[in-house]
Amino acid sequence: MRLRPVRWLPARPWLGAQRVHIRPSRAGLAFAALLLALWIAAVNYRLGLGYALTYFAFACAIADMLFASRNLAGLSLAAAPGQAVFAGGHALFTLRLINRSARSRHAIQLAVRGSAAAPGLADIVAHGETAVSIGVAAPQRGWLHAPAVRLSGNFPLGLFHAWCHWQPEARVLVYPRAEQHAPPLPLPVGTTQPTQPTRLAQPAQQVQQVQQLSEGAPELAGVRAYQPGDPLQRLAWRHIARHDGEHLFSKQFEATADTPAGAAPGPLMLDHASLHGLAPEARLSRLAAWVLDAERRSVAYGLRLGSLLIAPGLGPSHRDACLRALALHDLPQAEATEQATGLATELTTGLTTELATELTTELATGLTTEQATTQASHPAPPPTPRQAIQPTIQQPAPPSMPQSMPQSHQQAARQAGQSATWDGP
Repeated sequence: MRLRPVRWLPARPWLGAQRVHIRPSRAGLAFAALLLALWIAAVNYRLGLGYALTYFAFACAIADMLFASRNLAGLSLAAAPGQAVFAGGHALFTLRLINRSARSRHAIQLAVRGSAAAPGLADIVAHGETAVSIGVAAPQRGWLHAPAVRLSGNFPLGLFHAWCHWQPEARVLVYPRAEQHAPPLPLPVGTTQPTQPTRLAQPAQQVQQVQQLSEGAPELAGVRAYQPGDPLQRLAWRHIARHDGEHLFSKQFEATADTPAGAAPGPLMLDHASLHGLAPEARLSRLAAWVLDAERRSVAYGLRLGSLLIAPGLGPSHRDACLRALALHDLPQAEATEQATGLATELTTGLTTELATELTTELATGLTTEQATTQASHPAPPPTPRQAIQPTIQQPAPPSMPQSMPQSHQQAARQAGQSATWDGP
């Protein structure tokens, strides 16, 4: 059978026959007990039709086992990356089941391992595909990997249960949870809280309004209770001293009369270090809320997160970049440890290979030098005088005999050491 290739999908991963497990179901065990009863009755009563019925039912069970395994074997699997979500929400992963064969697949159940949710059913036509979405809770920020899923099916008769496990290679970025009822934006001194732009305003006019600086000096409007995240330069130290430091107060400013009513604020820089009074995760939640608020109010904003600095800007891509930086800030040491372990393994492997090569070269050089030294210190002994002056004695060749001399006469002549001639008969 020739499978039609799919260009946009890699050949792996796919479910081979060796990855599919199969076992009898409850209905299959009951069917086996029925077959045993039929076979015993046919043996006791010597019923030929009983034998035929038993063997036919047994053959159907064997065929069901084969088709149950083939219903999963040969499927191609792929996972699509999901959209980023905020902590506390649910991330959606889209899994694609692709059938490259010429036969349809029916009643395939897809369930998340360790989840109590009901599995989803999928039917895949020949040379087609089916997309299944699964939801996973996102409790904390960072990368959320897709969970392992279980593919199973009882098709066609339900006597056998075939299943396999699959770990999708997909992940979703989880943003920090935005703080509820966050304080107002920490706008620079001399600006007012902007209002949302009208729908009829053009994008160029909105950008011009965002970049325009307000005119006039601010006026002190009063004092309010300190809220975590207020800048230190706005603290009302006189009021704090009057209460012996038991309560904190912040100054509140408003625009002067000569300030235009629709004045837009200047660029806003959100600094992670300024929120020193909050917990690490609370800082990120506050910054995430301010990023969303500034984007909603069309206030140009930037982000300073440790050594990372994002220039002020606006737009969905700028918002996603800031939220991504907040989500990946100071991740747990597990991922860093994993990367360090892989790097250490590569370095160790490279050093081991290099050391082995150097050791082999040094050993070969040492052996060659040792052999040369040994030959120089212990030269071969010179030949003895007898061997030098002993002449080589050559034995005289036996006389040649005529070709026509009989063999008996030739042997007698050699023994006598005399040459013999043959005159013929």
